[in-house]
Amino acid sequence: MMNHKNNGNEYITKDFLKEAFNDFAHQWIVPLHAEIKTIKEDVEVLKKDVKVLKEDVKVLKEDVKVLKEDVKVLKEDVRILKEDVKVLKEDVKVLKEDVRVLKEDVNVLKADMKKVKSDIAEMKIDISELKQEMREVKKVQKKQDVQITAFKDFIRFGGRLS
Repeated sequence: MMNHKNNGNEYITKDFLKEAFNDFAHQWIVPLHAEIKTIKEDVEVLKKDVKVLKEDVKVLKEDVKVLKEDVKVLKEDVRILKEDVKVLKEDVKVLKEDVRVLKEDVNVLKADMKKVKSDIAEMKIDISELKQEMREVKKVQKKQDVQITAFKDFIRFGGRLS
């Protein structure tokens, strides 16, 4: 066996060193191995997590890309809608003016219709009066026709009264 002296001038034996190494190993190295093993396992788990996160990020990037394109399309749609709304507002303004003019025209037409109805009512009265006068004229004419026929008969028979 190999002996070594320490500072206390004692000899260190191989068994002592072996025992010291085993103690050191059990006290420091074995726990370090276990800790390193645990860290390695944790690293493997983290690598898997990172791989999953990378996939998630890739998917999210694609989603963001799609959403950006959707937003771009929507912005254009909104721009077009704003233009359409502007045109529609102008159209509504014109339509309101047209409706106002139409209302005025309708009021004029109503007044005209009232006048026409009044005129027609007056004409009905006039026609009714004319019809009455025509009946009277026809009566008078009928009397005159009878008188003329009698006078003609009188003349035809030589002017003698019977």
